Amino acid sequence: MADHHRGECLGCRVRALHLMRLRHSYGPPVAASGSPLFPFTGGTLPVGATLTRASTGWYFDSAGVLQSAANDVARFTYDPATLALQGLLVEPARTNSIRNNTMVGANAPSTLPTNWIITQNAGLTTDVVGTGSASGLDYIDIRFSGTPSATLYRVALEASNGIAALSGQTWTESAYIAIANGGLTNITKVNFTMVERTAGGASVAFQGAADYKASLSSSFYRASFVQTLAGGGTVAFVSPEFSFGLTVGLAVDVTFRIALPPMEQGSGASSPIKTSSAAVARAADVLTLALADGTYNIDITRASGVTNVVGAVVSGGAYTVPTDLSPLQSVAAKRTA
Repeated sequence: MADHHRGECLGCRVRALHLMRLRHSYGPPVAASGSPLFPFTGGTLPVGATLTRASTGWYFDSAGVLQSAANDVARFTYDPATLALQGLLVEPARTNSIRNNTMVGANAPSTLPTNWIITQNAGLTTDVVGTGSASGLDYIDIRFSGTPSATLYRVALEASNGIAALSGQTWTESAYIAIANGGLTNITKVNFTMVERTAGGASVAFQGAADYKASLSSSFYRASFVQTLAGGGTVAFVSPEFSFGLTVGLAVDVTFRIALPPMEQGSGASSPIKTSSAAVARAADVLTLALADGTYNIDITRASGVTNVVGAVVSGGAYTVPTDLSPLQSVAAKRTA
């Protein structure tokens, strides 16, 4: 009889263990602390996570090549230089207001992409060497050579009345930049500039980014410039520009490779958005996690660090993760009520 009861208890324990495993296979993973844990560094969505996005999005794959993802497809992005998985992109909605960042219309020897304009050539010769694509990044090679007669060269990446803007708005200009040929001898700085303009096209403010000359090489470097417009009530447009400094009388010869420049309203550069003839919007990523209704302390780990959300109230059985430009790596939720 005793053996029979011991057998029944053993069977109960086996069934209980089986049920526990089933529950864990259909619910979120559980950390050692007992808190639900959602990891995003495995390249797939964990159990209990759902992502939607009402547009195409772009990301770097495990080979460092820029790829597109269809609506509602999760984007696990990799560092294009180290090829390390950074995590899941859960980005806010953004619009690239540069209408042509894939170099449509560019032709050697001197035709820039449609809508691009030289605003100050400093006496240099400008040659369009060619266009191409490297690791999914559409680029143009432009050679600047000669002896300058001024101290600044500027090329606008959009028409002066192409991007409507208002004073007080924050904008981010960026691009992938490399040195395709020649060198930076006698070039004093390389940076982005933004020109705030009136409805009639007059410049009312001119702001320049920090110098990123020291970061440039034959490999792509993503430079960016964040600026809050401060030109006042007459501001109607903003012009993004690529520029570099010179010394009058000292010759230069450099070929810059410029790839996929965006101009986005918001603070910080998001994932690339390709355009060819018009501004293109990317919808926000909406990531929801299955959690029982209640109050939680939530730790959100991104490539940039950890955010602690205290007292998050979950109702309807799901928590929506806030968007951010930094890739998401994990979410841990501890129920407090």
